[in-house]
Amino acid sequence: MEEKIDNECEDDEEKESAKFKTIVAKQVVQALRVSHNNISEFVSKVQEGKNFTQEDVVQAQNDTVAAFYMSMLLSDESKNKKDDKNQK
Repeated sequence: MEEKIDNECEDDEEKESAKFKTIVAKQVVQALRVSHNNISEFVSKVQEGKNFTQEDVVQAQNDTVAAFYMSMLLSDESKNKKDDKNQK
């Protein structure tokens, strides 16, 4: 009986964990879109020869680093999901 309750608790925890990971992944994807748009806007300014400030450069650098780390987070997460499926 206790085993059944423990299994149900584990299942609930796994479901909650999966929901949380899905929410976080969606937020990361949204942040990646914003970073991508900011980087694209900066690149367009540079290509068109428009004036840009040091603040624009710093923002583009920050967006690039953020996008890199968020991409790594998503790829690690998808790799972990594949590993989990292969283990089952």
